[in-house]
Amino acid sequence: MKVSVVTVSFNAASTLADTLESVARQNHDQTEHWLIDGLSQDATAAVVQRHGHHLAGFVSEPDLGLYDAMNKGAAMASGDILGFLNADDWYAGPETLSSVCKAFAAGADLVYGDLVFRASRAPFEIKRVWRDCAHDPQDFFRLGWQPAHPCTFVRRDLFQAIGGFDLRWRIGADYAWLARAMLQADLRLRHVPQTLVNMRLGGASTAGLRAVWQANRECAQVLHELGRWPWMTIAMKTARKVPQLLTNRDTVGADALWRPWAD
Repeated sequence: MKVSVVTVSFNAASTLADTLESVARQNHDQTEHWLIDGLSQDATAAVVQRHGHHLAGFVSEPDLGLYDAMNKGAAMASGDILGFLNADDWYAGPETLSSVCKAFAAGADLVYGDLVFRASRAPFEIKRVWRDCAHDPQDFFRLGWQPAHPCTFVRRDLFQAIGGFDLRWRIGADYAWLARAMLQADLRLRHVPQTLVNMRLGGASTAGLRAVWQANRECAQVLHELGRWPWMTIAMKTARKVPQLLTNRDTVGADALWRPWAD
């Protein structure tokens, strides 16, 4: 079972090595990694030269934003499974993709796991934990649940059938895609009960209250377009994050930092 990982970047030279190395060191041997760059003006090309020998392709050209770049990468992918890994995040261990493939092999259309938010600089202390569990697709609308985007993998043929990311949404295009996916008949979900991704705080949807408000506003518009009552779902979606914020970091024993390539 082949996995295609798509990473999009723009002036991410300071963090990109972690992303590249974490994919290169996966123990799943049927993996391809595409890096779609928005014509960065920093040292991205030099980082790719040092850490990107495993890449299936590196494209650096102007684009219409991160979701446009994700769509480009998805179009280039040839794997059975498709996942997206941000240029400032990295997989939590060498077995991440193997665990994901086992879940698909057991019967799944969309697989998701757990996420750890870390400080942006060493020693990368844990700031927040996103622990998930088994869900029904309707929980997306009924309970405000959603899987973490970097920890979500989908059958590539399903991604193609649903269509790519809608570029109308600046922050919430991944939410809009998931909403459409959850409406698919007989969608089979499977949760992998382990941390799959380390995420640095400070991305487009985690960079302060203004970004959170914009993201929730877009999510509400998405739900409205799908004929769903939006604000109760958004309120429950927001409330579900409270336990993450209250998680005692000292009790997260299974989340030892994996970063063996570091200097």
